[in-house]
Amino acid sequence: MVEKITISPSEVRGYGDIVSPKTTEDFDNYISSLTLSDGLYTLEYAANGIILTASPSIINVGESTVLTATVTVEGTVVVGGTVTFYDGETSLGTDVTDSEGVASLTVSNLTYGTHSLTAVYDVYTGNTVTVTVNRLVPTISFSSSESVVESGDTFTLSGVLSAGTGLSVKIYNGSTLVDTVTTGTGGAFTKTITATGSGVTNTYHAVFEGNSTYEEVTSSNVSVDILSDKIMELSITGNSFSTPYTHPFDYTGRVYIDWGDNTFTEYAGGFLSHSYSSSGNYNVKIYGNITSLRSGCFHQCSGLTSIILPDS
Repeated sequence: MVEKITISPSEVRGYGDIVSPKTTEDFDNYISSLTLSDGLYTLEYAANGIILTASPSIINVGESTVLTATVTVEGTVVVGGTVTFYDGETSLGTDVTDSEGVASLTVSNLTYGTHSLTAVYDVYTGNTVTVTVNRLVPTISFSSSESVVESGDTFTLSGVLSAGTGLSVKIYNGSTLVDTVTTGTGGAFTKTITATGSGVTNTYHAVFEGNSTYEEVTSSNVSVDILSDKIMELSITGNSFSTPYTHPFDYTGRVYIDWGDNTFTEYAGGFLSHSYSSSGNYNVKIYGNITSLRSGCFHQCSGLTSIILPDS
């Protein structure tokens, strides 16, 4: 490998200090020409050294980068020389130069962060290359077994963290920490909750705070409505139910109906109606802050056998 520099006459005697990391001895031993033109000397010399590259230079944790070192001494590539590759002061491994003076090493165990890598042959150390290792981006799913519950009922929050097993996941209700759970097989996690309060909506989410391999990730929100303690109960016989008029009661807030067949609906105004898959006896519960009933509405409902009014 031949390199060339141009210097002024006053710098000729000190040319060995001009180009780093070449030494004076390198120049003294391997000068190939020194010419003067327009008051400047052009010095050609055979360089000793190592040229190191890394490809790719930006990777994720667990991915590989290939380090390639080209070794030249006295202007000639070194064949059969042992090159040691370093991450700071830690040896990553060695390789022997081929017929073109090239040694290479595939590295896949670099940790999260920025790494300064070098290659060394004999007394020669090459340039420093930087490899940046990024953390992986995980995913997290999150859901609830129930969306509407009574106070005192239990429900289960569950999810899957793609980062794997044995990791801590924090579950929040709004900004309040509920619990910290550990992921099991396949990254699955669960938390059983006992509903408290009345007429409120709790909004839950799960957070994995990250580690040296994976970045932080937060799940989507999951809402669970806790029904009001005030209820109106209806006993129905048949395969359907409907009020004869719209707006059978006045209310504030949200009203939910448990139709007695594992079906929950939120009342949105209009007729109060439901169809069953088969004829039978059903106990219907209406949850919410019911302020008044429309006179005679429920008494005209076919199949209605009894009614328990709010606060009765």
